[in-house]
Amino acid sequence: MENDGNRLCLVPCMDRYSVYSTYTRSLLAYVWMLIKSPNEEVADPNLALEVMAELSDKNYSDDITRFEIKAAAYAALGNFKKAISYQEDAIDEAEDLSADTTELKVNMALYKKKKLWFKS
Repeated sequence: MENDGNRLCLVPCMDRYSVYSTYTRSLLAYVWMLIKSPNEEVADPNLALEVMAELSDKNYSDDITRFEIKAAAYAALGNFKKAISYQEDAIDEAEDLSADTTELKVNMALYKKKKLWFKS
């Protein structure tokens, strides 16, 4: 772990997320941590969005999770309009695949109330 002066880095600070590109599961865990962490030195929803933008479709093609992550990141930033839009996309994609949408809809209801499902 290194310190870049602003927050602790879990990977070398010179390139925070390229090391995760070959480890998609670790990358997604890292992104969720950046969004949901109660520790202000770790939480960085903007970086989470940057990491997701760099994740190629060939390495990860789950659009439901992509939309859900973007929704959570924007909610964490206080942009509930974008959060709702991405959560709607996640629900639509899940419905198209006949996947369970219960949790997605619960999270949507919270976003509409300008609340986060992942922080108390």
